[in-house]
Amino acid sequence: MAIQPWGEWLAAHPDTVMLVEEEGRLPRPGMDPFRTRPRFVMGTTIDGESRAYYVEHLAKQSIHNNELAGEPLLVFAPRSAVFANIYSRSVSGVTLTFV
Repeated sequence: MAIQPWGEWLAAHPDTVMLVEEEGRLPRPGMDPFRTRPRFVMGTTIDGESRAYYVEHLAKQSIHNNELAGEPLLVFAPRSAVFANIYSRSVSGVTLTFV
């Protein structure tokens, strides 16, 4: 997992998928959705697939159920922190959902 400016992450991982929730759409490849001011993303790569979460969104909501490269993930970010942990949501073949 890495924390860095979105532009730097995108340059290193051009196929990253990222949901820009306040705009309700996915950015076009190569587009910087944070062009108005610098924002940081927390990104991870599994089996060659990359996903980024912007730090401001993680600070607003602690629990994020997600999936990357077919692996069900839990992204947990304490509301008072600027970091997150990623866990597998698959336990003994059962996919858990956290609320």
